[in-house]
Amino acid sequence: MEKDKARILVIVSQEKLGKSLCSLLAQIPDITLLIAGHENEALIHAIKQDKPLAAIQSCSLDWSQADFKQQLKETQANILIHSATFLDSDYTLANICIDLNIHYVDLSIHCDFVTQITQCDARAKENNVIVVSGAGATPGLSMAVVDAFAPKFGILREIDVGLSDASIARRLTHMQTPFQRLEKGEKKVVHGWRKLQKYYYGDNLGMRWHANADIPDLVLLPQRYPSLKTVVFHAGLENLFKHCLLWSGIKPHWFFADPLEKIGMYVQLSGSNLAYQPLDINWMIVAEKGDGHVLSTMGCVLVVKKILQHKLEAGARPCVGLFTLDEFNEAIAAKEVYYTIYETEM
Repeated sequence: MEKDKARILVIVSQEKLGKSLCSLLAQIPDITLLIAGHENEALIHAIKQDKPLAAIQSCSLDWSQADFKQQLKETQANILIHSATFLDSDYTLANICIDLNIHYVDLSIHCDFVTQITQCDARAKENNVIVVSGAGATPGLSMAVVDAFAPKFGILREIDVGLSDASIARRLTHMQTPFQRLEKGEKKVVHGWRKLQKYYYGDNLGMRWHANADIPDLVLLPQRYPSLKTVVFHAGLENLFKHCLLWSGIKPHWFFADPLEKIGMYVQLSGSNLAYQPLDINWMIVAEKGDGHVLSTMGCVLVVKKILQHKLEAGARPCVGLFTLDEFNEAIAAKEVYYTIYETEM
């Protein structure tokens, strides 16, 4: 890919998330960025206003057609990125990419889809293809945060992850279904969008409501850190009114309108430090002024760059340990993003 200009194909499913992702990718030099989705021309026009370093092209793909595989082959893409955050069907697209020797990356936050992507591992290795699922805010960024602070703990016992994103309902459409999570050392069944609680993201974002939600971290974190006794995740919307509507099962037609662009996320870790004294660490990040979606897209860009630089091995896996928090912080330095870290020892 270093000798020939790499061709990166992005399937855009959500306008603002797709624009954020494509705008970031467009700043990678010496690539051709192919954009497939609705209103391509308007999206490409907006991206070109930011003086992209990449060549930008519109691309037409029709998943419903029997010749989709041939359509994809004719794009001559080296990497395909699916920007949908709620991929929950099967791995047909990933397997087609493997057959065509196209590296595959997605932003899915669906627990089963992301954690079971390893079903494609053997075929991906055989074809020397990289397949990565969940390269967004979770598990990609949340895992990077935990990995950054875990060395401070002698024993890491509890992790609480929260994401306040106004488009969350679009991503977690199974909100109220029951799921399992680890609590006090035992697997417990809880219901989505229950147990309302508030979290304060600072003056710029303010107080936001959260509730139970199911994400890949609930499976991946206990596997990566066996000492954990509790792993929970809470999702939030931008106001209590929408929150309560979703809790009651009501989703009016305007519910999924384009969200506000202020997004907050936190990761809280609790346990004992290296001297076996109580330690709590609270990492919180807020993105605003049009940069909200970088929390869900910058990790994907970091993964793509590593694929281009031949730094990742072939195979299929969730986005765990593929980029560091330092790499993420460096990448967002010029964005309207701020974060805080609070450490409490006793």
